This record gives sequence, structure tokens and C-alpha cells, in this order.
Amino acid sequence: RGEVSVMVHLEDGKRRRLRTLGPGSMVGEMALYSGQPRSADVVTETPCRAYRLSAERFARLERVDPAVVIEFHSFVVKLLAQRLTAASEEIRALL
Repeated sequence: RGEVSVMVHLEDGKRRRLRTLGPGSMVGEMALYSGQPRSADVVTETPCRAYRLSAERFARLERVDPAVVIEFHSFVVKLLAQRLTAASEEIRALL
């Protein structure tokens, strides 16, 4: 439940909203896989319920229940494909 905004910091010090996400959304997956700092902030717009999966717990889950992790990877691949398609369409519209 709830709604969040994904915000990025611009070079001039301002923040820009990239998108608004609703229930069932996932954020931070790139950092989970890459180990790099997150590229955006997520700000709650309405009361939210959120769950956190740390890299340590994810590694433990890989050992304990690999089948669940395979399903997770599959979900993330589909999510990233959707986001890449949307980004490509936005870029195309700007050209």
C-alpha cells in the first residue's frame, strides 16, 4: 500500500521526480546486484508499507532456498526490461 516518488539530485542542487510508484513496486534492485550506491532517493507521498532485503539476507536466501532466488531473479529481469523499454521510448520522444 502507499505511494512513493523516485527523486534524483541534479547538478544545480535541485531534485527532480523521475516517477511515482504505487503498491507492489520494487526499488533499489540495481544496488542489490551491483553493490554500488543507489542512484536515486525514494520519498513517501502517502503512508507506505515497505520491506527491505539486505545484500546479506539475499546471500543467505541464495544458500537456504535457491528456488526462491531464481524466481526473484526472473521477476527482476522482467522489471528491468519494462523499465528499459520505457526509458527507450522516452529517449525516442526527445529526439
